[in-house]
Amino acid sequence: MNKIKKKSAKLRQNLNNMSKLIYTQEYVSDGKKFYWDVDTLNAFRFEANYMSKEELLKSVTEFVEIDCHLEDGETEEMLISDLMKQILQN
Repeated sequence: MNKIKKKSAKLRQNLNNMSKLIYTQEYVSDGKKFYWDVDTLNAFRFEANYMSKEELLKSVTEFVEIDCHLEDGETEEMLISDLMKQILQN
């Protein structure tokens, strides 16, 4: 169990050290669609294997609050929801 905690802590540190999130947006008929950096998605998908959905949501929320810069009309909730959806998609 300690190995998992150490890996999770190391992954979180890597996410914090990662350059700022790179994303672009495209407007579609039903709202906005976000394109997340592949490394960001892969890091969270890896982390998702070792934690509950609630813990993953907390980690994603922290990431969005600290590392993401909102554009006009965007909210943190929009980014969190979209990122969670894309992480859990695969």
